[in-house]
Amino acid sequence: MSRVGAGDTAFGDRSSEWMLSIDSTWHDPAADAANIAYTRDFWNASLPHSNGQTYFNFPGLLEEGDAAVRASYGANHDRLARIKAAYDPDNRFRLTQNIRPA
Repeated sequence: MSRVGAGDTAFGDRSSEWMLSIDSTWHDPAADAANIAYTRDFWNASLPHSNGQTYFNFPGLLEEGDAAVRASYGANHDRLARIKAAYDPDNRFRLTQNIRPA
């Protein structure tokens, strides 16, 4: 993915050599708190080995809100917000990893 420049596509950073996806699933709703805590602890333990950026095909629950969206798209965010303003000024396509129109 690093063969393409960061400014050539929407995705903001292409410098990582690998990607980690933490996929937690369970069946018993009574285990929610324990499993969510375990997954968050795993994520936090991995951060020292990471540049801290996210690839938004794996957005989690967007707990970080707009800050996570901006961090994911990096320097491309403002350009994408201008494009969004031109093609979707009413923000109709706003689910998941929403970039708000500039």
